[in-house]
Amino acid sequence: MLRLNSVYIKGFKSFAMPTRFEVSSGITAVVGPNGSGKSNVVDAIRWIFGEQSMKNIRADNREDVIFNGSERFPPSNSAEVKLVFESEEGTFSIAREISRDGQSMYRVNDRQSRLKDIRELFQGTGVGMDIYSIVGQGQVDKVVTASPFELRALIEEAAGTAVYKERKKEALGKLAATEENLSRLEDIIFELGKQRKSLYLKAKRAEKFVEYSAKQKELKNLFYGNIARLEKEKLEELHTGFDKVRDELKDLQKRLIEGESKWSALRAEFSEVDKEIEGFTKLLEEYKKRQNDLLEIKEMYTRRLSERENRLIEVSTRIDNFKSEIENLDKRKDEIKLIIETLEKQISDEETGLYSSEEERDSLVKNYSTREREWLKHQETFDSISKRLSKVENELERLENSREDTNKRLRLIENQLGSKRERFETLKEETESLAKQGQESSEKQRKVEADVRGSKERLAELDIELEKARENLSKDESELRSSQMERGLLERQQGEYQGFSKAVREVFSRKDSFSGLRDVVANLVGVPESYETAITILLGYRMQDIVVDDSFTAKRIIEFLKSYKIGRVTLLPVDMIEGNFRSFSKAEAHPGFINYAARLVDIPSGFEKLPVYLFGNSIVVGTLDDAIDIRKAVGFSGRIVSVDGQLLSAGGSITGGFIGEEARTDLLSRKRRIQELIERETELEKQIQLGRRQIERLKDEIREVRGYLKALQEELNELASKGAAINRMISELLKSAQEVEEEISELTKLETEYTRRMEENSRKKEILVEEQSSLKEERLKLEQTVEAESEELKKQKKALEQLQERIVDTRLRLSTLYEKHEQYTKEHSSLIQKKKVDKENVDLLSREVLEVESEAERLRRQVGDQERELTSVKKETENLFSSIRNQREGKEQRLSSLQEAEEEINKMKEDREKLRDKAHQFEM
Repeated sequence: MLRLNSVYIKGFKSFAMPTRFEVSSGITAVVGPNGSGKSNVVDAIRWIFGEQSMKNIRADNREDVIFNGSERFPPSNSAEVKLVFESEEGTFSIAREISRDGQSMYRVNDRQSRLKDIRELFQGTGVGMDIYSIVGQGQVDKVVTASPFELRALIEEAAGTAVYKERKKEALGKLAATEENLSRLEDIIFELGKQRKSLYLKAKRAEKFVEYSAKQKELKNLFYGNIARLEKEKLEELHTGFDKVRDELKDLQKRLIEGESKWSALRAEFSEVDKEIEGFTKLLEEYKKRQNDLLEIKEMYTRRLSERENRLIEVSTRIDNFKSEIENLDKRKDEIKLIIETLEKQISDEETGLYSSEEERDSLVKNYSTREREWLKHQETFDSISKRLSKVENELERLENSREDTNKRLRLIENQLGSKRERFETLKEETESLAKQGQESSEKQRKVEADVRGSKERLAELDIELEKARENLSKDESELRSSQMERGLLERQQGEYQGFSKAVREVFSRKDSFSGLRDVVANLVGVPESYETAITILLGYRMQDIVVDDSFTAKRIIEFLKSYKIGRVTLLPVDMIEGNFRSFSKAEAHPGFINYAARLVDIPSGFEKLPVYLFGNSIVVGTLDDAIDIRKAVGFSGRIVSVDGQLLSAGGSITGGFIGEEARTDLLSRKRRIQELIERETELEKQIQLGRRQIERLKDEIREVRGYLKALQEELNELASKGAAINRMISELLKSAQEVEEEISELTKLETEYTRRMEENSRKKEILVEEQSSLKEERLKLEQTVEAESEELKKQKKALEQLQERIVDTRLRLSTLYEKHEQYTKEHSSLIQKKKVDKENVDLLSREVLEVESEAERLRRQVGDQERELTSVKKETENLFSSIRNQREGKEQRLSSLQEAEEEINKMKEDREKLRDKAHQFEM
């Protein structure tokens, strides 16, 4: 069972000085005021277990966990937390340290390790960051609100299966990586297969190419020889034809020169006519441009004239509209003036009537208020008398009810006194009977209690035996788990060849590729535990030598290491190795002689040459003194090693000193240790089975004793319950008898008290009856007075309400008249303003009419001028058209001659080109 011993904190958050918390076997509490750093202890434990979220340890970044300094202490350069645990195997510690330069490290037993190592160390122990062994501030409800997935993780951790799930996950990850690598290898092999087919086809094509190239060379030589002969004959024929074509070309060139001279003369005449026509054309274009400009100017003046005429019509229309509107405004203004005068007269009449009505209302209100005060005074007196009369009547009724109730109570008390006396006698008899039953129950209860004590003592003895059996079982199971973990680690180290060189590991990682590969020397050699140190010293680095079946396998491995540049190894082919062993009888006779090293080791069948090769005639002795004595006394020239590992070499040098446990036996002892662990696990499993059967037997016996104890307990409880019930009943009967006696006394007192009350009520009733008669007479008189005054007030109130209604109606009519008067006054003012604006608009528009008419007249004159100038330009344009027409008629005759000359020249040029092409072909 794992238990926390102490917590050491230095430089973490608020812990400036080194602080150690000793945790006892009971409950350890850390107390202090708010802000003293209690929660920082939990944060420190979370942090050491690898908490990655700064939020969960209440920090913003990694450096926030380092003490930042205060008034009394300087800042720390690092933060360190260390936890010391105690288990059945002993104590061990884990620690974490971080410095300001960002370096962070974990330690197990003061040796640097990884966070993964710490988590693996605590797997299955119930201790960790995520399994609620650490509950921070405000996190108690997390278990209740945990999801099913989180609850399952907690249960698995508590059951000890989480560690195996984690190992399964790692194994599946490695398996997936291996499968992925295999898939990649298959892809590579597939691609190489496709390339092999393609390369084979290319090689065949290359062979065909060489064959066809040789054949093509032969055919070319034959082909070009025949072509050269045919071309020589054709060349002689072409020389003859070339001379003939050259003579024809000279004759044609002479005729072409004459035609071009004639064409040049016609062309000069044609150019002069073109110049004259071009001058007339330019002048015609100028006239046309002038004509277009005049048309545009005319169109512009015409458009502007049309706009002015439209504007003149529009302005005239608006002037007429404004004049018509002014006439309508004058009519409306006169109408509104008459309406305002009528309204002012109506307002004056209504105000006079309102004033007289308000005076009348004030008079009525004053008179009504006086009468109302008198009526209220009489009403208050009437209400007071009515209340007093009601009170007197209620009191009389209460006295009558009290008298009847008292009579009933007196009769009831007499009946109760008789029944209570009878009840008191009955209770005395029942109490005596129950006392006798209680004595008999007590005797039986004492006997059952003695049996219960005996059963409890036996049950305690069985519980102790069961606890011891469980402790032994737990110890065996814990030892079995530790053994399985150690064996799994050793088997994994052996399978992965940990402790061997990288080259050895790489060779055995591909052992399926080398069929003759066996194993390393360290795994093949079996050594008794007492001689492991001596054999390890003799073997040295040869423990990492690899044993193979033959030299062919050794060669393949060497080539593999060279091609991948992994490293070097020593290979021992079984078909090649030879040893040199020679016994030495004088050394064997020495008392310190133990045996030859080659005879101390066990070797699997088929590797008999290996011990002699590895050790030769090296011997193992008891001590270094024995080794020196054997060398000097008998002259032994081989290597001698003592049991504790001191080596005397063949040349005489001595190698020795202290050898650590791990260096002494690590590689050689793995196989032996694994076998020892397997045997120990078998023995532990048998012990566990026996322990479990013993626990089941004890549990059965405990259940049997508990069943018997339960039956006794139930009987005892029944007797105790029965005795308690009897005692309780006796107590209750005694209490009831006392209560009955007290009730008899109280009832006697009540009887006397009720008699006195009846006499007193009779006297009070006589006084109240007289007062009732007097109040009734006074109330009747006031009631008549109040009714008369009430009728008069109703009449006055009705008249006042009617007058108020007339006043309200008058005010409403006045309000309406005021609104109408104001409305018509505003309209009258707006009409005056509107008339003024319209007159101003008419004046403005009249002036605009005069300006528009003047501008329209000016535009009409300009349009007439443009039309006359346009007529003159049209006449000049017609004269130019006539001159151009005459020049074009002479030009057409010259153009006809020129075209004929050009056609003849072009024909001769074509003939010349044909002859030149023909001559060029002859030259080619």
